[in-house]
This record gives sequence, structure tokens and C-alpha cells, in this order.
Amino acid sequence: GWIVAANALLGINQGLAWSMTVIMKVDLVGPKSRGLAVGLNEFAGYLAVGVTAYLTGYLASRYGLRPVPIYL
Repeated sequence: GWIVAANALLGINQGLAWSMTVIMKVDLVGPKSRGLAVGLNEFAGYLAVGVTAYLTGYLASRYGLRPVPIYL
């Protein structure tokens, strides 16, 4: 039960943090470039997830599943 509750709170925290980054970027560029700001934010997020997945996959294939990929 504690693990489920902790994961739920972590998910809420992640959602709020991600929303705040979008709001911050929209504040920086103004309402006319809102689409560009949201697009760049999404691009940066998906790029980071993709690069991390690639690197952890490479490390796991090279050194095994534990503990090296977790270090990244």
C-alpha cells in the first residue's frame, strides 16, 4: 500500500512539475509563441527520455542488468 501511495504522489508531483515548465516557457516567450514553447518543451522531454533509454539499454547489454544501468 505504501508503494502504491508513494507512486501516486510521485506521479502527481511529476505532472505538476512538467506543467510548471510549460507555463514558465510560455511566460518567457509570450502568448504569440505559445505553440513553439510547448513544442520545444515536449521535444526536450522526449529527447531526454529517448537518449536515457538508449544509454541504459547499451549499458545493460554491455555490462549486464545490475548495477551499471542504474548508475545513469
